[in-house]
Amino acid sequence: MKISRIKPLANVALWVVIIGGIVFALGFGISLHLVKEEVQKWSDRQADLAIANISSYVDGQLCGVEDVAYTFSGANLGYSARPDDGVGIAELDPAVFGNPTEDDMFVKLENFLDANPQICGIAVGFEPGVSRWKEGPYGAACYVTNVSGSCERLRLGEINDYRNKEWYSQAFATGEPYWSRPFRETSRGKVVTCFSLPIKDKSYSTIGVLALDIDTEAFRLKCIETAPFPGAEICLIDRENRFISHSDVSLILTSAADVERYAPVCSEDISQERNKTIEDGSDIFYLARIDRNGWKVCAEFDKEAVYGSVNRMRQMTRAIALLSLIIMGLCFAWLFRRLQKTTLKQANIESELNVASNIQMGMLKSPNPELEATRNVDIHAFMRPAKVVGGDLYDYCLVEGKLYFCIGDVSGKGVPASLFMTEVLALFRNQTLNSTTAAKIVTSMNETLTVGNDTSMFCTMFVGVLDLESGVLDWCSAGHNAPIVGGQFLKSTPQLPLATFPGIHYCGNETVLKPGEFILLYTDGVSESENGSKSLFGDERLLASAAREAAKEGQTSYGYVSGIMQDIKAHAGTAEQNDDITMLVIKYD
Repeated sequence: MKISRIKPLANVALWVVIIGGIVFALGFGISLHLVKEEVQKWSDRQADLAIANISSYVDGQLCGVEDVAYTFSGANLGYSARPDDGVGIAELDPAVFGNPTEDDMFVKLENFLDANPQICGIAVGFEPGVSRWKEGPYGAACYVTNVSGSCERLRLGEINDYRNKEWYSQAFATGEPYWSRPFRETSRGKVVTCFSLPIKDKSYSTIGVLALDIDTEAFRLKCIETAPFPGAEICLIDRENRFISHSDVSLILTSAADVERYAPVCSEDISQERNKTIEDGSDIFYLARIDRNGWKVCAEFDKEAVYGSVNRMRQMTRAIALLSLIIMGLCFAWLFRRLQKTTLKQANIESELNVASNIQMGMLKSPNPELEATRNVDIHAFMRPAKVVGGDLYDYCLVEGKLYFCIGDVSGKGVPASLFMTEVLALFRNQTLNSTTAAKIVTSMNETLTVGNDTSMFCTMFVGVLDLESGVLDWCSAGHNAPIVGGQFLKSTPQLPLATFPGIHYCGNETVLKPGEFILLYTDGVSESENGSKSLFGDERLLASAAREAAKEGQTSYGYVSGIMQDIKAHAGTAEQNDDITMLVIKYD
């Protein structure tokens, strides 16, 4: 590599660093945005689950209270069915219900509380003159409350004007079931809400009210339990925007509007919407309406609890980006100096490899004047390494009227293969001096190559001895690709490559070449040449190409090789060569 190329490479490296930094920043920014969206979706899912849980729980409790109210009324007061059930309203008939005395009614109310522990109080009140109970200054009304596990009786008609209380007046005035505003009991300090059911006579006129109290503490505990993570608050808000439940008990029954962060919640009307999300200040609010009594379920998520990790990641990203710019500047300075050294070193390596390649190619057989003077043989070899140096080899020489030739393929590529190749080539040339058979040459070479073969390299090889007078070809293959003669592959018993195991006695074969016949020897880089789609040149294409070239009139070994190479190039196209390509063609005349 030339020194003049260092500066352009340095510029490229600089741009790579800058672009890499920009891509990193953009990628991290986009990742943070996507993470925030996923966190938002997760927050929404947590809120939906929490609200659905609380809504279902509260609505189930309220529905249960309504059901037992209707049941008690139907069994004891003549009111046996919901108005929308289409069932007639039974009248308060002494013949049917016995027109219980006040004491009888107290017993019924106590038994009811014992059977329904979720109810903390029950009252039955009538208009003046309706019942045969003893009336007090304000009328006739019984109330039983559960105090510390025991029932306490109260005659409301003697205590207060119950007919002006919300639980009685609203149900009496409308003639419809009614859920009262939550209130704090004076005796126990509990926050309760009351379900009121009007009692009617046979003319469907309201003559009294049945009321059931339910403690809201269970709702508060359920809200605390349902909060999905620290920093999340689940609460209930009534129709007048007062807190019914909250982890801060001091807020219960106070107006949410008085708490600054809850002001947006109070201003939202969700009567026409099932769910609503409000993002304000440092909080995210999720709202849902309980249709049964008009309460709101509110999930309050602290933004820091939801997005805190994302915000910290954003701040960290900015710090990392700044630090990265500083580091990249230092790295570029180091990289430039390193690149200078690497470039010089690479240039030296390439120069040495080019020298090695020239030496290697020089070791391979060059045109032999003695063979050129021999009229009955025409020989041509071709080699193209996949790298600067390769592991393929070929050789031939003329000894006492016989042509000794070989072709081989060393395992691996590059410098190690080329070094092993030189050893194989030297052994072959030494063996041809003994004018022996192909099998003995291969056997002797194998014994020598297995000694001290610590790298476990091996070499496939084909060795042939051609008698130029008779055309008899003595040959031996050590795991190499079968040559092509007369349009077909030479068949033999498979044998192991050289340098695999010592003590192997290789077997030889004989074939007679006809005048004008070609023998094509090649390495697997020929048949396994790939194109862009990884399709191999293959044996069938090779046979077809060899047959076409052999059939050409006046064909030479050089033209034979050139024709096959054209077919290989046409098949490979622009694909990079993946293995050494070597061919040795002999035409016997």
